Amino acid sequence: MSTATLTAALTHRLALFAAGQLLLTLIFALAGVAEPFAAAGAWWPVTAIVVNVVSLVLMRWWLHRHDRRLRDVYRVEPHRVPRVLGLVALVTVIALALGAGGTLGLGALLFGDPQLAVGALVQPLPAWAIIPVVVVFPLTTAAVELPLYFGIVLPELRERGLGEGSAVLIAGGALALQHVALPLSADPAFIAWRALMFVAFAIFLALALSRRPVLLPYLVGIHYLLDLAVALQFAGVAR
Repeated sequence: MSTATLTAALTHRLALFAAGQLLLTLIFALAGVAEPFAAAGAWWPVTAIVVNVVSLVLMRWWLHRHDRRLRDVYRVEPHRVPRVLGLVALVTVIALALGAGGTLGLGALLFGDPQLAVGALVQPLPAWAIIPVVVVFPLTTAAVELPLYFGIVLPELRERGLGEGSAVLIAGGALALQHVALPLSADPAFIAWRALMFVAFAIFLALALSRRPVLLPYLVGIHYLLDLAVALQFAGVAR
C-alpha cells in the first residue's frame, strides 16, 4: 500500500463525513429550511451510510490489489471458536466499559448531564427514514470500521516498521476522531465529546486486535449490536 493510499485509508471517512454534512446543509439551505446546518446534523446516520458504502468499495479495491478478498476479513474459523469465545467475552466487557465511560463520563463532564449530549446526537427523523437507519446503518458501519482501521490500516503500519504502540495510537485515534464530523457542530463541548468519547475504546480494541487478529470477525459482530442499539434510539424519537 502506497503512502497516499494509507493516508486515504486513515482520513477519507472523516473528510467524507464532513463533506456529506456540508452538502446536506447546502441542500437544506436551498430548500429554504430555517436552520439548515442544524437540520443537516439530524441526518448524520444517512451521511454515515453513504460513506460506509464508499469505504466498502475502497476496502475491496485496496485488498484486491494485495491479492486479498474482502469477505476473508469477516471469515470465522470454526475450529478456533471454542478457544477464542472466552477472550471475545473479556475484550467485549472491557470495551463496553471504556465506551460507556467515554460516552457518559465525558458527557457528564462537558454537559453536566450526559443525556443532553445524547439528545443532541439522536434527533428526530421522519418515520420513513427509520427503516434504512435501523437496517443499513449498523450493518454497513460494523462492516467497515474495525476491518478498515484494524484489519487493513493497523497491519500496514506495522509492516512499515512502526512499533506496536505507535501503530495502535494512529489506527485507534483515526477511528475515534472520525466521529467528530458526525454530526458537524459549532458547539465546542459537543465537538470535544464526539472527538474524545471513543478514544479509550478504540485504542483498547486496536491493541487487542494487534495482539489477537483472529478476534476481528467476532468483534465486528459485537460492533454491529452496538450500532444497532444507537440506530434503535432514532426509532424511539421518530416524528
